[in-house]
Amino acid sequence: AGIPKTPFPDLSWLTSDISRFDLPDRYALLIPGGAVHRPDKRWPAESYREIVKSIAAEGVLPLVIGGPDEAELAAEITADGAAKSLAGETSFADIAELSRRAAGAVGNDTGPMHIAAICGCPSVVLFSKASNPDITAPRGDDVTILQREKLADLGVSEVAEALSLR
Repeated sequence: AGIPKTPFPDLSWLTSDISRFDLPDRYALLIPGGAVHRPDKRWPAESYREIVKSIAAEGVLPLVIGGPDEAELAAEITADGAAKSLAGETSFADIAELSRRAAGAVGNDTGPMHIAAICGCPSVVLFSKASNPDITAPRGDDVTILQREKLADLGVSEVAEALSLR
């Protein structure tokens, strides 16, 4: 576009009172959704259920966020009670504030992961062949990109290792 330098986005103005969610001090965001018409951009729900166990074992609450249309997916991931779902309950401002306080975030190539990364949350973003992280990856100081041709081939242990919870 002929723009020699692109400034880093500043979302410091995007704030919210998240006390209504009654969260513990240590939680990690899971962002398993994405465009419904692009299922190849989603890591399987079973894999998210497995990463919940890894996160919870570190004394961190796995917190699933997403839109109202992802409530069923969130319920599937949180069915065993080790994680909490806020699917359908958060605004963009809530996501920004949750991200600033989270120990980390893991999620698909979707908009809320961009918010998490920009707000300084250590983020692991999962890409399939359906999109190019060289062009569309979230920007931030602590962003790890993991990519496989098919996200189902991305192992839970690799994602857990990449997710360094602060």
